[in-house]
Amino acid sequence: MLAALEVEDQQREAQALRLLMEFKTGKAIARRLGITRKTVGRYVSRLMHRVGARNRSELLVRVLQIHQCIRAGGVADTIRL
Repeated sequence: MLAALEVEDQQREAQALRLLMEFKTGKAIARRLGITRKTVGRYVSRLMHRVGARNRSELLVRVLQIHQCIRAGGVADTIRL
């Protein structure tokens, strides 16, 4: 049961990240996903922690760098977002 909740949270984090990559605000992301802004903030904080980002802008830069590395066949393909 706990594992299923973790998977669902990861899927929601991925959805929030995709919307963040479209430069949506926390409020817009919350509305789109039917969750609170606080939950969006929690998802973003966890993502930032995973990639070592200090703010949302840095999160986007790091995610783009990881994506480029994966496409190039680099070592980042082992990083789990």
